[in-house]
Amino acid sequence: MLLRLQQITYLSEEIKAFRFTSPDGQLLPGASAGSHITVTLSHQLKRSYSLLNTGEQLSHYDIAVKKESAGRGGSKFMHESLMVGKLIDVAAPVNFFELSERAEHYVLIADGIGVTPIYAMWQALKQRNASYTLHYASRSAQDGIMLTEFALDPNCKLHFDAESGIFNMSQAIAEAPEKAHFFCCGPGPMLDAYHKACAHLPPEQIHFEQFAPAASLNQTLNVDSYEVYLAKSEQRFVVPRGQSILDCLLAAGHDLNYSCQQGICGQCETEVLVGEPCHKDQILTEAEKQANRSMMICCSSSRSPKLVFNL
Repeated sequence: MLLRLQQITYLSEEIKAFRFTSPDGQLLPGASAGSHITVTLSHQLKRSYSLLNTGEQLSHYDIAVKKESAGRGGSKFMHESLMVGKLIDVAAPVNFFELSERAEHYVLIADGIGVTPIYAMWQALKQRNASYTLHYASRSAQDGIMLTEFALDPNCKLHFDAESGIFNMSQAIAEAPEKAHFFCCGPGPMLDAYHKACAHLPPEQIHFEQFAPAASLNQTLNVDSYEVYLAKSEQRFVVPRGQSILDCLLAAGHDLNYSCQQGICGQCETEVLVGEPCHKDQILTEAEKQANRSMMICCSSSRSPKLVFNL
């Protein structure tokens, strides 16, 4: 969709909110809590951002973006180059971080800008009159967002730590009811603490979304060359050592969906017809990886000499 950047709002010194609307006033496709949209900033710059607002149909999409000085350029472009009124290519919402429907209790955990999908979940749970607890960690009150709203809710607990923003994760998990479902979004240190604290729980109760891959892209692609065959176009390519399948196909002129290029957004998921992928993404479940029916071509490679895609 070609949407207009309708509004930019400062939420904190490092975080801005961006609102996108249809130029002709039409309603936009709906989104569930945990959904994200992918914004095309330039030909080679696409980024996915969690939605703050949800509903069956929406008049606008709201996202919040933190400017990352050490990032890969997306947030810097959003903060410094986008102007109100600009038309932007925005993909319809997708959701890889869905809020389960039948949990007896929900525990929502976020750190910093990781609160964006958690905020949408919090709103959805309030509308359902569901049982929940929300933990939001931030380095300080100046770094956090939505604090005024959270402070009015007795089910929300705010944690400030100038060093890391990490609170007593083990205690938060231990205090939850036995059959609670847990949802966490934040940077690596928080997710490490989260997984450690949840290690004793059934996998179906543990949900998370992260900002960075578990392994670096260079490590992921440090494999020998292999062949890729596109079944629909009947084209063959050799993916060399150190290059991703996505980059190989983009260089050959293919127009493909992608965003994060790190295996954490799910935009480049591609159906596999033949071959055994070497999965390195953080999207597919273990069962889906074992089935080998699809893969994220931005970060995953091949265990077999050849992969055949439904492309």
